[in-house]
Amino acid sequence: MEFNIRWEACIKKSTLSILEEHRRKSGGPELTTEQRKLLWAYGEPRNMKEALRSMSVVREMILLQEDVFTITSDIVDRYHADNVFYLEFRVKPCVSNELSPETFLRKMIQAIVVARDTRRYMTIKILIIVELENPIEVINEIVDLVMILGKTYRSRNLPDSDIIHGLEIAFSDSNKISMDQLQKIIDHIRRESQLIIVFNLAKINNSVDQLYDILLCRPDRLSNAEILSTFNKNQNKIDQRILTDRLISTKLPIEFCYTANRLSCPSDKEPLWRNHFYYLYSMEYPIIPTTGYSGLLGCNLSDEYYHLAVNMNLKPSDLYKLSLTASFLTEKTPRLSSRELFPFMQQYDEFAKHYALETSIDWKFQILRNCHFFLSRPLTARRKHRRRRIIDLLYS
Repeated sequence: MEFNIRWEACIKKSTLSILEEHRRKSGGPELTTEQRKLLWAYGEPRNMKEALRSMSVVREMILLQEDVFTITSDIVDRYHADNVFYLEFRVKPCVSNELSPETFLRKMIQAIVVARDTRRYMTIKILIIVELENPIEVINEIVDLVMILGKTYRSRNLPDSDIIHGLEIAFSDSNKISMDQLQKIIDHIRRESQLIIVFNLAKINNSVDQLYDILLCRPDRLSNAEILSTFNKNQNKIDQRILTDRLISTKLPIEFCYTANRLSCPSDKEPLWRNHFYYLYSMEYPIIPTTGYSGLLGCNLSDEYYHLAVNMNLKPSDLYKLSLTASFLTEKTPRLSSRELFPFMQQYDEFAKHYALETSIDWKFQILRNCHFFLSRPLTARRKHRRRRIIDLLYS
């Protein structure tokens, strides 16, 4: 189950040369030396800042409708091969002479419809990104587009309206709308539909009042919510406690990507999210491991579970609970009619037999490599992990 797949961050690296050729034929300017360096870092960035700059260069290269269709089809094919049965795109529409936001989304929907015909057991959804640092007119335009293409109470019988699944609202330090205006937009969406609303807190500041107001809006999920764990660096413990208590009372599911957090944290500092993560997990708080930028960061869902197991000292049963929580948040959760459990539950007993090896670090790697039924794909070879560490040391 992949809940957070950033579309332009999951493009195969081999496709980038094709995009560059299409850009050249369309009359676009040649890439600068700096842009080529950023493209070279795609898949193995030194840090998250470089990764996001690399992703912005890739966005600028997407100019044609055929590229949108081809890239979407390719991403679906790869995740289907990885046994993913629930795939949720996060999409910020690219704009060019040939692409408007609506054209971009319709091309994506077209590719997904074609893919679903041969993958009937795979659920594919799109969440459209709305950045609050944009002018209010742009925000309203995107919201209106979601209400037109998405599944509302008025359009629920229209074909393919179920693909547009909701909005990801990205906050920043310079939001162009107030919380009251945002609440009106959210209320309108919920009156007209059952679309999902996710709040992305990646660019938010340390204002305790703003964070508390955001939690009061009651989104369906939180993404990039590490600000809630690093908050105690600059604020007193009372404010931290207020936010944590509010978070626990709402039980808003948090999407968490280990690799993105590792790349965001300086190598010489201890990440603050670890204690926060473990505290929330001990309180049975819903946490969803995701990859987010899998192609851009060179990670996959199996790697994310493995690194969480090693860094958080999680047991096999803990990993199972994490995946179980994520499964309940899909729209169509497959169950066995006799036991009301998930299909891989039948194999979980075999999975737990290796429990006796929990005192060894190697058990985590070996058991996750072999449990293809549990994770999306086998873990990457140790050689690749070692190569990444060498690259990190060279560029640090």
